[in-house]
Amino acid sequence: YSKLHRYPDAIWQQEASARVDHAHMMRDRVMPGQIHNYAHNNEWLIRNLIFLGHAARARELARNMIDIPRHPDQNNIAKGGSCAAYGRERMRGVLQQFEFWSEILTLENTELFQPLPDDTKDEIQTHRILAIAAYQLKKIDDGNRHLAALEKLLADKKVARYSAADAVEEKARTAKKADKVIAEEMAGELLKHSGSIKDIEKAIGELQGYSLLAADKFPEALAEFQKHKENSGIPKDVLARLLSLCNDHVGAVELARKAVETGVNQILPQATLVEVLHRAGKIPEATTEFAKLRSLAGTADLDLPIFERLKPLAEVLQYPADWRTPNPPSTDVGIRPDLNSLGPFRWEPSPAVSWSLTSGSDQTVSLEQYRGKPVIVIFYLGAGCLHCVEQLKQFASKHDEFTTAGLPIVAISSESLDSLKKSIEDFDKEKPIPFPLLADPSLEVFRKYRTHDDFENLPLHGTFLIDPQGLVRWQDISFEPFTNTDFLIKEARRLLGTP
Repeated sequence: YSKLHRYPDAIWQQEASARVDHAHMMRDRVMPGQIHNYAHNNEWLIRNLIFLGHAARARELARNMIDIPRHPDQNNIAKGGSCAAYGRERMRGVLQQFEFWSEILTLENTELFQPLPDDTKDEIQTHRILAIAAYQLKKIDDGNRHLAALEKLLADKKVARYSAADAVEEKARTAKKADKVIAEEMAGELLKHSGSIKDIEKAIGELQGYSLLAADKFPEALAEFQKHKENSGIPKDVLARLLSLCNDHVGAVELARKAVETGVNQILPQATLVEVLHRAGKIPEATTEFAKLRSLAGTADLDLPIFERLKPLAEVLQYPADWRTPNPPSTDVGIRPDLNSLGPFRWEPSPAVSWSLTSGSDQTVSLEQYRGKPVIVIFYLGAGCLHCVEQLKQFASKHDEFTTAGLPIVAISSESLDSLKKSIEDFDKEKPIPFPLLADPSLEVFRKYRTHDDFENLPLHGTFLIDPQGLVRWQDISFEPFTNTDFLIKEARRLLGTP
């Protein structure tokens, strides 16, 4: 459907898939990184929602992708293609494309706009978005701050480029290579750095145009923006509006029409065309294009900034306040069930199953005792599992850090109570485990938490974060124990919203 530009139908199918995935994840205790194509399906759904002007729902789903539990291997925000990375990318896109400039600046110091480590492209894009938002709000000093950061990055990259070439030359001369070979290797090294340098230079040029526009220096801004007509990093509809604001109405209309041609059935290019035609005084043409927009944006959010700018024309045309005219649903798609029957639009944490077990000190310990505070629950395979012992020791070594974070720990063993008591005696001889160890020899609780391979009839390793309301906020179920305690503490703080 997307290739056919039938975005309403594409959205229905993708949303149905997302809802089924969410229901499956919540029912069967599966994390997003474990479902093939989950992240890509949802980020594509967000793109299609953007095409139709569904800003609120696009933002809601992007936020959910960011908020969903992360994992160092399966859902790492620094790894492209992960749910968290896609969510961050799409959220930034939603805010920028729909011109939520104030919100962008409000979020500057949050994870959303903190550059990823060792990622030049992300650093460029971060400064670019923040600078554009500042310039659009006439906060020129803030915009200039990010422009200066890019200029410094450019200077640093150029120094690094020549330093790398010098290192290649020195190594080649030590190896007594021919001058021609040395020159070729140096040129190759310089070429490796050219891509990022060009990207920075493009961003700087674009931001200089925004800076001039913010200062009402329209001819100078126009001269800068005209250099970027072939810059694929600036959407045609965005550049068309910039040209229009700089009074290049002919160029703006031409570019806006090209944007509509390439963005078939997308509301932002169509709305921009209406806007630039209206600003150019081409009322008959603007009227014709507005009529197309009314049905195209039939289900769009009406409070978008670009629609606010069309209000004067809508009033001239005597359109109602809600000028949208939704198209009827498609009739060639078969019978579609109610989307709500498939599952929720967003992933939500599932309730933790209650349990009550006996500890190695013959005390009854239950999940209910932890109600009102978070708790880390570890499922392990007894002292006979050397990897499990290492896991317990790792968590024990970080017990003070967990305590400081307000995260008590309890571990549930698959061994019998007698065996557990013997294990505790052995631990005590070396170094006591500073949290309760419980016995679940029947594996009843293991099964309830799906830390059990029903086919092989064997217990599995599991680590869970349960919040004060008794909801499972994070988990790792695997053939091997989870030992990245630093990650878990950091992730627990993020999920629970604690410092």
